[in-house]
Amino acid sequence: DEEAIVAHDIDSFFELFTTIMTSGEMFVNLAPEKQRFAAERIANMRPFFRVELEKLIQDKGRGYTVTGNDINHIIPKVMQAAKNAADAFHT
Repeated sequence: DEEAIVAHDIDSFFELFTTIMTSGEMFVNLAPEKQRFAAERIANMRPFFRVELEKLIQDKGRGYTVTGNDINHIIPKVMQAAKNAADAFHT
């Protein structure tokens, strides 16, 4: 069974996600400049993360416990939405 990650609201969940992303071996081994760039990109995902997590909770019902599998499922959508927004901004 998968262990649930507990967060009380979407912002707390994003903070947890950010902590996980920025404490991984790949991130820690980046040069400081690249760490800052990666951290900024992660922070810029917040509104897209919120939208996808709200959709998930709406679909599953209030009180649903979000799992790691759920996060793995929404992360590609979050990353694509962030990329699309960045591309639109730069064109």
